[in-house]
Amino acid sequence: MNKVVKKSLYENLSEYIFAIMPMIISGIILITKNSCSEIYFTKDWSFISILLIGQVITKFNAKMIPYGAKVVVESMVLTNAILICMIFIPIVIVFCCITLTNPVPHWLYHIQAVLFIISTLSFVIFSILPELISEA
Repeated sequence: MNKVVKKSLYENLSEYIFAIMPMIISGIILITKNSCSEIYFTKDWSFISILLIGQVITKFNAKMIPYGAKVVVESMVLTNAILICMIFIPIVIVFCCITLTNPVPHWLYHIQAVLFIISTLSFVIFSILPELISEA
């Protein structure tokens, strides 16, 4: 792993830990209440996913703009459209469904977990991608 990618990983890990801080706090509270299994059944996962994808979109654009001619504007627009339409909007829909539905069906929590994993992977991939493009 080269130096630039390693530095980017450290920076992004610190941002990721800050983004998931609400889940860490919720986990600590649920552990003290002996309710550890309830951590899976909370809408906080969707909320954090929304934050992560927002950070992905913002950071990706901010890091790609300085490369100017190396980056085709259309590819950035397509990337933003994919992130918004395929990840951000479904997360917001799941968040709204979980917030407004009572009782919440268990399959909705499973979808929420999958979307959290996708948002985490997107965070990692799109945080490293600008550094890899800059080296090319």
